[in-house]
Amino acid sequence: MNEPQVFVSNEQYLSGLLTTLLQALRPRKLLLILLPITATLLAYGVSRLLPPVFEAQASIRIGRIDGAEQISLQTASVRVNTVSFKQRVLRAMEMPNYEENRQAQLIFWTLSARPETSDTIAVSVQASSVEQVRQVFDTIVQLLNADQKWVTEPLIADINEQIVGLDTTIAELTRARDSLTALGKSMAEVQSHDAASAAFRSVWLFDLLARNEQRLDAAKNQRHDLATRLGSWRTYQTATVDAAFILPKQIAPRPFRTAILIGGLTFLACVLFAVWRSPTRRIRQVPV
Repeated sequence: MNEPQVFVSNEQYLSGLLTTLLQALRPRKLLLILLPITATLLAYGVSRLLPPVFEAQASIRIGRIDGAEQISLQTASVRVNTVSFKQRVLRAMEMPNYEENRQAQLIFWTLSARPETSDTIAVSVQASSVEQVRQVFDTIVQLLNADQKWVTEPLIADINEQIVGLDTTIAELTRARDSLTALGKSMAEVQSHDAASAAFRSVWLFDLLARNEQRLDAAKNQRHDLATRLGSWRTYQTATVDAAFILPKQIAPRPFRTAILIGGLTFLACVLFAVWRSPTRRIRQVPV
């Protein structure tokens, strides 16, 4: 004959479960209190002894000449991510033996770059101090400018040479204009008995002035075009964008967060241990 089914409500089930849990935890309440507190304090103390780690990201604007990129953003990102470039950064920071220096290893393995906008790359790095983070960004900018110098310097020198030549031409044409103007005034003051000859000289002089003025305007326009090519909005070096506002943040260690996490995990482990070792789990065999 089948036994009648007994239905238990949710409240009764939860109440019985809670009672069973409390019975399992009560014998080990001292362990549940002391062990998590001890683990929390130890985790907090050990975290305070660990060296700090700071992280920051900077936007570096790649230099241009006459509005044209010296190197593409993808090329600049790949170059920064190469092993050789990272080694150059560490050597410039006087950390050549990065394999034996923990601070150098941290910079070496966390330094990375990627294209960000149409003219900037995003560079991120972790270091042991705020000063090291800023030094990494400054060193990257210096090395990129040094790599681009063999392209920029000849072109800028050529444009400057053309500007100097145009300045000389403008000065000569200006003196010629002043001389012709003075000659015209002197001719106007002198009374000539030959009207036709005086008119011819006047026409000839005005023609010289007009041609000189045309050449002077052309030289000034050409100089303006060359100066525009070297303007700060078209030609500039690689630089960090808003370097003064880069604020590295400490990402490790975080003693309080670490202590809370370790304490919580320890308490959970103690609860599971208490439930597992509870006498209520033992199945007693009753003889028939």
